[in-house]
Amino acid sequence: MDADPGLLRLSVGYWLHEQDIRVALGIAPLRDDPQLAAMTSAFLEGRAQPYADSGAPPLRVVATDHPVSAVLGGDEPVLTVRATAFELLRMIASRRSEAQCLAAEWSGGDPAAHTAAVRALAAFPLPTADLPE
Repeated sequence: MDADPGLLRLSVGYWLHEQDIRVALGIAPLRDDPQLAAMTSAFLEGRAQPYADSGAPPLRVVATDHPVSAVLGGDEPVLTVRATAFELLRMIASRRSEAQCLAAEWSGGDPAAHTAAVRALAAFPLPTADLPE
């Protein structure tokens, strides 16, 4: 039986806040959580329509450590971003600055396209300063 996508995204929200608290307390975040693939996939699914509506270039998102990938904004991606599932989830949840997101492994397009993709991928306004972890 598949999990309810809305419930899964809500659970991810709690998980994200737990990571924020861990970092604030000087405790290492859970970069190896066994549910990272499911959580990242759920958030990517939730960002598909907002990303498409943004007009940003079609984007392939690939986790480098889990079997997670998605194409957002069209059938033929012109950009690709690769990062760990943890980093992708933190990027999507706006727990990374624009500069931190742009430091991921990008291919295709130009810097302006990368910036448009980062802004469209983020669920909330991006922080202006880098977030340490």
